[in-house]
Amino acid sequence: MSRSIHTTHRDLAMVQRSKYADPEQRSKQIVRVREALNKKSATKEQVWKARHQVAVREALPFALEHIQIVVCDQSQYVHYPANVEDLHVIMRLLPPGTLDGLSKIVLCLGEDEYLEDRGDEPDPFVGRLGLEILPGVFLMAPQGRQFPETATIKIYAYVYDATNMPDQAMRELYLRLQMLAAFVHEVAHHKGTVSQGKRGRWHLIPGHASERYARKQEYRWMQQIIIPYLEQTYADDVRAFREWMAYHGGVSLPLATFADDSIAGDFTLFSAIEHLAEAVDKGESLKETRLGFAHDLRLARHYDAALQCIARVLSEHPGDVQALALQAITYERQERYEDAERVAKTALALDAACEDAGEVLADVYRARGDWRGVEAATSKLIEQSEKPPYWKRIDRVCARLELGDFAGAEMDMQALGQLPYKNIPRRLAVLTILLLLRQERYAAALAAALAFMKNKRRVSQIEVLAVRFEAAHRLGKPRKAGRLTPQDIAFLRRRGYGAWMDRLIAEFGAGKKQR
Repeated sequence: MSRSIHTTHRDLAMVQRSKYADPEQRSKQIVRVREALNKKSATKEQVWKARHQVAVREALPFALEHIQIVVCDQSQYVHYPANVEDLHVIMRLLPPGTLDGLSKIVLCLGEDEYLEDRGDEPDPFVGRLGLEILPGVFLMAPQGRQFPETATIKIYAYVYDATNMPDQAMRELYLRLQMLAAFVHEVAHHKGTVSQGKRGRWHLIPGHASERYARKQEYRWMQQIIIPYLEQTYADDVRAFREWMAYHGGVSLPLATFADDSIAGDFTLFSAIEHLAEAVDKGESLKETRLGFAHDLRLARHYDAALQCIARVLSEHPGDVQALALQAITYERQERYEDAERVAKTALALDAACEDAGEVLADVYRARGDWRGVEAATSKLIEQSEKPPYWKRIDRVCARLELGDFAGAEMDMQALGQLPYKNIPRRLAVLTILLLLRQERYAAALAAALAFMKNKRRVSQIEVLAVRFEAAHRLGKPRKAGRLTPQDIAFLRRRGYGAWMDRLIAEFGAGKKQR
């Protein structure tokens, strides 16, 4: 497969001159073209250097004792939970060569640094702009930064009043884990930077690839180095942290869980711990803190741990509707649909107005392709809510289309058109394309699908691909049908379109790639 990059400055000029229906899509396309040009330029430079035997800067090996660790700011309120000795130990445990070329590590407040997202408010202790990550604990975002031009890593201080910190040893253990994770993250960036002389490497080009690499290395070193070190050196603090979590959160998670990069997403386990600490300091009841922690564990995709918290609440509060609804939601996320339906119905029997349980039923019915169930569940949600979630009305449109109730679907679409949300027009465009297909107006459906895909360069609605596929085949135009990938088919099955996919595959297969 060719790895050539054919993007040119003419392509960039054409995009900049072009008119887009969606200005945001134009901006994104300009960014993509510029990134491709930067990568092309960097690659050509590396190839030229390799062919002409130009010396490429290599990081010279350094003895660890030659790497300075400078503590610039210290006061009553400025803290570095991981001390200099902690950093020295972690550095010695990193793979050989990782720190080659690094000259200095600086621990500082970072007040003079220009950062895009330092935080919104000055802290009450030293006045630095930052974020309150734990009650009374302030940190500047990001937590650290690597400076390639000076071969320096800076890690920014935590600001808090240690004399008024509850559960101080446990919370500082948590902050120490965070600080060491930030340190090895910046070390990973350094390692990437000094590898830039190798042909074909992306390290010359900062951005998403560089950040993904640093995050991957961060989690690996957390698992292999940081967490074993903390468990051995600060065993009592680790024990206190887990006991605190078990009591207030309802479940005790090992430190290794924080380094699970296969689960980490937009909402992390770190955020769940911070929310739990906030709830504890507010004086919430054990039931409230445990259900809140379970909710956050679900968001962080730690489903089994969330279910343990909920089971503990239900053992002490049998029949609690809030706990049952959260349990049903968690089962649904695990695709345990029978359990989700059973628990949701139990919650609704106790409280017929429980919207969370009603939404679970609608989602379960949709996943199964039970469109009559979807229509009934969403209708109940819409009737009993003053401001029903718009996505449930969208689900009812989909159900009515599959059931052949086109008049009812169009009424819902008109109601959706009155809503102020900016993504509604795009949603309505997809629903209109589905309506045309279900009405067997294949020529109009194909034209609408192709127009949608042309105007929206990056199609996120897989339903449009399926409409194009079927409509083109029905019209005897397979060259315009494209194909449905196994991923597309699996996605549509999860969205309740299993019968549709079975029918298309039986009649037309999955299609062939266009040439």
